[in-house]
Amino acid sequence: MPDTKILIVEDDKSTSLVLNQILLKKNYSVSAIVASGEAALYEIERNLPDIVLMDIFLEGQLDGVQTAEFINERHQIPVIFISSYGEHRAIIDSKINQPFSFLMKPVDENELETSIQITLYRHKIDSILKTSERQFKMLADFSPDIIILTDVKLKDNIYLNKDELFGYSREEFIELKLNNLFFEEDYRRMRSYWRKVNRSYGKQPPSIEVRVRCKQANEWEWINLRQSIIEKDKKGRKKLLLTVVNNITEKKNAELDLIKTNFELDNFIYRASHDLSAPLKSVIGLVNLIKMEESEENKDKYLELILTSASKMDNYIFDMTNYARNNRLEIENESVNFEEIYQTQVNSLREKEGFSKIQKIFSLNQTSEFISDSLRISILFNNLLSNSIKFQNQSKTDCFIKVVVNINQDFANISFSDNGVGIKVQYLERIFDMFYRASENANGSGLGLYIAKQITHKLGGNIEVDSNYGIGTSISIMLPNRIKFISRY
Repeated sequence: MPDTKILIVEDDKSTSLVLNQILLKKNYSVSAIVASGEAALYEIERNLPDIVLMDIFLEGQLDGVQTAEFINERHQIPVIFISSYGEHRAIIDSKINQPFSFLMKPVDENELETSIQITLYRHKIDSILKTSERQFKMLADFSPDIIILTDVKLKDNIYLNKDELFGYSREEFIELKLNNLFFEEDYRRMRSYWRKVNRSYGKQPPSIEVRVRCKQANEWEWINLRQSIIEKDKKGRKKLLLTVVNNITEKKNAELDLIKTNFELDNFIYRASHDLSAPLKSVIGLVNLIKMEESEENKDKYLELILTSASKMDNYIFDMTNYARNNRLEIENESVNFEEIYQTQVNSLREKEGFSKIQKIFSLNQTSEFISDSLRISILFNNLLSNSIKFQNQSKTDCFIKVVVNINQDFANISFSDNGVGIKVQYLERIFDMFYRASENANGSGLGLYIAKQITHKLGGNIEVDSNYGIGTSISIMLPNRIKFISRY
């Protein structure tokens, strides 16, 4: 092989001359002949050979084995050892970490050529494998997915590209038992999945969506799991298993939100059509009665009933508009004037039945400008003030609604408290559900508290209700001050 350069490292001149003659006869190129390990390292730095013929015992401080180790560390050049003693092979095998070839002196030229060809071929294959392994590791390290290589026979993960998985360290994750890692219901499905994996060797790997237990208590994440057997032993048993894990928690939550949204939309359309058509039919019926009625007094009663039905329909449309606004409009970050919002909403409710009978108290304690969405907060105030007026306790002479707002640079804490009819304990869990009416006497849309909760969550806050039937209701709302959000832009 004319392009192959070979370095001879041999302190016996007669042996080195014989090796040189054989190599030249076989059309190899001898880059140099040296007698010590130190000289070999110098020569390799000056003129890289393709292969090294190495005697074990050399002049100088470095023997052949030590020299070969240095060569492998710095240049990964294959070495063929040459020795007069066969037992030296065991010595080399115990000290050197890379593959090598071994020839006995005197060297047979055919054995030498065969050894050179085999060593070069093995080195080429080894280089390709190392390059592939390096490329795989680079791809895996940069991959957002979790990639695991498992030696099935040894039950050992030989490669894991992440240091932290679902809150567990690499070591903690490897020690986890599968039945503790997966959601119980999903673990039963996994058994069927593994049977598919066993049958999929050489085919498209199957996938499954399962939940994984996070280290933090009561937290789960959704993953897409793909496994494939990429190597089998001679008996056809799986040997090497590749696992790719993709975190799909956001996607899964989006799917669940979509299912919830579709359900709410279906429910909304059904209820809206029903609750709008009822007062409309009532109006139509009353109009027909007026046409047939001769008594002016009865006509006036019918007109009052028409007005009631029309007002009910108008209130329902108002609630639906607020629902749509909260769902569709982006958050408008602006300075919020709570006192102005309160007064505006109180004035808008003046025509509401029972408005004049209830005392209205407002208190504001503000130490910082508050940035949020004024429109949504206005809707929030309107719904909760309206509820307190609507559900005041008619048996009491001192009915009140008290609104207290405390604002600092971080939050706005808002409380609405009244001494109205209150809510029965069995209804409290569902008061924020769409179209749910907690009172037998309620004639509203059933959207008020639902919208209040949706607005609060949209603005990044939370809402809590405490109520005692016959005593009154207290609603606490916490909204974050978005002034810090604005300051970042």
